[in-house]
Amino acid sequence: MKLLALAMTFLFSATLFAQSPATEAVERLLTAGTYDGSNGSERCSVTIQATQDSVTIAITNKTKKDSFTLINASSSYKVNDNTGAVSAILSLNYPRYINGGTKILNIVPDDIDQVEFSLAQLLEDHQGNDMSTYASCSVAK
Repeated sequence: MKLLALAMTFLFSATLFAQSPATEAVERLLTAGTYDGSNGSERCSVTIQATQDSVTIAITNKTKKDSFTLINASSSYKVNDNTGAVSAILSLNYPRYINGGTKILNIVPDDIDQVEFSLAQLLEDHQGNDMSTYASCSVAK
């Protein structure tokens, strides 16, 4: 009986932590490469660079570039099995900012043929000044 309980606990634990690797989750939406897109009337681009263990997403518009790296072994991202959407959060270590800051990535496919990439960096200094940034880009599948 103890062996059965131990086996069930292990199986349940493995199921909780089972998740699509980040590289595969992003690959199902778009393969590695650079994609031109738009953010309203503004032109932008998304670059996807994949290795065996990680994938880096970079959003570039005319004035800046920001990126986020998803590591397969990390538990900081989630994949929606129904929609294929990928979301990730990363705690930043900037002592100048309250709680160091936070970086958030969302990749959401729509029902037609677009994938929306958004990347937010939330930073607030100790005087209450908001230093946050946001970038998004919609690209065709």
